[in-house]
Amino acid sequence: MPTPLRKRPIVGAARHDQTRDEDEDRRRSDTRAAVTPRPGSKGERTRNRILDTALELFAHSGSNAVSLRSIAAKAGISHSGLLRYFNDKEALVLAAIQRRDRLSIIAMKDTEDETFQGALPTNDAISLLLNATLENMQQPGTVAMFVKLSAEATDHKHPAHDYFVRRYSVLIDAIADAFTHLMSVTHEEALDDARRFVAFIDGIQIQWLLDPKSVDMASLALDYLRHLGLDVPPRRHESAGLDQNSRRADQ
Repeated sequence: MPTPLRKRPIVGAARHDQTRDEDEDRRRSDTRAAVTPRPGSKGERTRNRILDTALELFAHSGSNAVSLRSIAAKAGISHSGLLRYFNDKEALVLAAIQRRDRLSIIAMKDTEDETFQGALPTNDAISLLLNATLENMQQPGTVAMFVKLSAEATDHKHPAHDYFVRRYSVLIDAIADAFTHLMSVTHEEALDDARRFVAFIDGIQIQWLLDPKSVDMASLALDYLRHLGLDVPPRRHESAGLDQNSRRADQ
C-alpha cells in the first residue's frame, strides 16, 4: 500500500495572503472614492488614529511588511471601515508620511530650545531641520519609521518614492539658499554643502538609533555647521541625559 503523501506548507504563504488582500482592496476601492472627513469631526479623529497606528507599525516592521488588515485590527476598526478612508495601501502610506511631516513641523515650531529659535535668524530651513533633530531625540519610533520608509522609497515602485524625491529636493534647495546667504559661496557650492549636511543628518540618525546614549544628534549637527564656518551659539537647553556629551562637544 503506497505511503500517503504529506502536504507540505506553501513557502511564502503569508506573503501570498497579503498580496491577495491588497489585490482585493484595489478591486473593492475602484468603485468608490475615499471619505474626506470634516476637520474636528469623529471621522477625522478615526482617520488620524488609522494613520498614527500605521506609523507605529511602519516604525516596527517597515511599510512593506504591514498589511491594511493588521493596521485596521490594531486601530480598532474593521477592514472595510479602513477602506472608507483609504482606497488602497499606497494612499495610506503616503498619507501617513505626510502626517508624520506635518506633526514634525508643528513640533519643530513649538520647541522650547531657544538656540534654534533665532540662532540663525536669516534662514528658517536650517533652524527647522535643527529643531526636527532635537525633537527626534525624544521619538525613536518616529526616527526608525523615517529611516525604514526612506530606504524602502528608493524603489521607484514604492508609493512614497516621488514624495521623498520632492521632499529632499525642496529641503536641499532651501538649505542651499540659506548657505548662499550666510557664507561667501556660489549657489552650486552651497548646493553641495546642503547635500552633505542633509546626508550627515540622515546618517547620524542611524548611529543614534544604534546607540542613543552615546550620540547627541543635535550637538553634532551644530558642530557640523560650525565646521562650515557658521557662527552657531551653544545650545542653552540640553536634552535630558546628554548634558555631558554636549558640553564636551562645545569645548
